[in-house]
Amino acid sequence: MLAVRCLKDLLKIFACNDMTNFWETENHEVDFYKGLLVIAEIETQENFVVQLNDNNGRNITRKQFADCVNSHGIDRACGTFKKLAGAKQ
Repeated sequence: MLAVRCLKDLLKIFACNDMTNFWETENHEVDFYKGLLVIAEIETQENFVVQLNDNNGRNITRKQFADCVNSHGIDRACGTFKKLAGAKQ
């Protein structure tokens, strides 16, 4: 039987699945919709939209976000991607 110690461990399990389109914590709701990563900050009701493409124009947003969640946790990943949403490209 798989023992889940905390919400962070559970989110890591879901993030490993390539079909994951929705993540939720106490601070953020994150949805992947039609190639866009939408981060909703629950406390401030602000929304951030991010899309990352590689040099060939392929969308790599969901994979990069899932990798970031696996290595640093959902809240830090959200913080990083919120900064990317505000960055000029």
